[in-house]
Amino acid sequence: MENDWTIENLIEEWIYCYPTRNLSQSKINFLKKQHNNHVNFDNNRSFNKIVIAPSWVCRELEIEEGSNWFFALAISLDLMYSRKAGKHTSFHIDQFQNKFTKDSFS
Repeated sequence: MENDWTIENLIEEWIYCYPTRNLSQSKINFLKKQHNNHVNFDNNRSFNKIVIAPSWVCRELEIEEGSNWFFALAISLDLMYSRKAGKHTSFHIDQFQNKFTKDSFS
């Protein structure tokens, strides 16, 4: 049920599905919507309030420990889409980094 979904529980579910790491398209769409909401959010002052992903999630995603859930989300989406496309994609992480860099200097 979509009302019960969070970025955290869907990324954890995706990690637990190893080695297939499949999520339903509706769950992927939910994650994509959350990502889009974040990168299109104008007031990034709340960025400092974002919750840090657990160390084990960061290790599974091969990102720096202490990374936040939105960074973990961008990486996860790129990994999901890379697997589907059969080639590496960095679309979501590029959006995240462009937003963070642009807003950091505004």
